[in-house]
Amino acid sequence: MRITRIHRICNHIVFRDFVWGSLEDFKHYNLIYGWNGTGKTLLSKLFRAIEKRTQVDPGVLEITVDGRQINSDQFASDPCLPQVRVFNKDFVRENVFTATGTASPIFVLGEESVEKQTRIEKLRADVNTMGDGLSITLHEKATAEADLDNYSIAQAKAIKTLLSSSGTNRYNNYDKSEFRAKADALIASGNHAAFVLNEPTKEALRKKKEATRKEKITPLSFGFLDPHELLDSVAQTLATTVISK
Repeated sequence: MRITRIHRICNHIVFRDFVWGSLEDFKHYNLIYGWNGTGKTLLSKLFRAIEKRTQVDPGVLEITVDGRQINSDQFASDPCLPQVRVFNKDFVRENVFTATGTASPIFVLGEESVEKQTRIEKLRADVNTMGDGLSITLHEKATAEADLDNYSIAQAKAIKTLLSSSGTNRYNNYDKSEFRAKADALIASGNHAAFVLNEPTKEALRKKKEATRKEKITPLSFGFLDPHELLDSVAQTLATTVISK
């Protein structure tokens, strides 16, 4: 976030109705110069108001930050206000040549230093606690992943042993990745219980799989009777009676 221009200064001491207008936007380095009494020091105080996030009084200050206008009334609450550091007479008076004759430290925790320090210590303790908890959780995660990997290997091996056969068979090279993929697919179906086989079904399938191959049946060999001979034999049989024989 960068201040690109001072959009407007209205009714603030020497500035009655200043508007940026067609001036170029601020660059990386900027030099502001002018006669005494033209508002250079006042501009530094306005930037200090941005630093302190305080409202400009009297009047109105409106700056442009990345193309967006922010009014001085919003300095205290606007999260997009950039960080500003001003070294001017006010800074020197408040931190170097102070009214008490003692220079203020450069870094100050503030009036609520004790409370903030206590808060910092608590946060550090929380970080340590969470770090310990994270280490335990990561260890448990690694252990669970190792257990799952070993389980997948064992189950894939059992399936390969059970279903492998001679010739082309997808189970001859069955491994843990295929087992995990199938398990994930069953979980994703939302009803994996429907695919669980009961014991009688498993036993029937096991017997079917383990059934030995039977020997080939020898083709039957037989001859057909001569129809003429068969006709004569039937005629003779029908001609035979109890009286004659």
